[in-house]
Amino acid sequence: SAGLAGIAVGAYWGSIGMGRVVFGLIADRVGLDRLIRLALLAAAIGVMLFAAPLPPWGAYLGLVVAGVGLAPVFPCLMTRTPQRFEPAVSKHAVGFQVGAAMIGAAVVPAALGLLAGSYGLSAIPLAASALAAIVWLLHELLVRRLDGEVKQ
Repeated sequence: SAGLAGIAVGAYWGSIGMGRVVFGLIADRVGLDRLIRLALLAAAIGVMLFAAPLPPWGAYLGLVVAGVGLAPVFPCLMTRTPQRFEPAVSKHAVGFQVGAAMIGAAVVPAALGLLAGSYGLSAIPLAASALAAIVWLLHELLVRRLDGEVKQ
């Protein structure tokens, strides 16, 4: 129903808000790269729960887990950028990140909507799982590449 859908959406966005507060308090103790890695894993698990053929509570739980997982990703990536690059480069890199995030915020929902229109709503959790895996992979490649440059 529309009421339950509203509650689910509110729980998702609420979990992002609460996750940002909680992870903001512990990020330094956990380490930003480790936190991003764990958060993306949680997001992927949440999306898989959302996609799984579970009772409705499983989908709601999946949305909350995905929201908590996604909460620290953007802030942590933004924080790590000046730590990874010299000041002259990091200014441009942060600007690029913000621009890419805004493009993604427009393109991803539109693409998922087109996908759902063509293949049905069941395509959205599967596509979201793929997106979570892609973001995780890109983060791992970035960390490994930068670690390799620092060691050389």
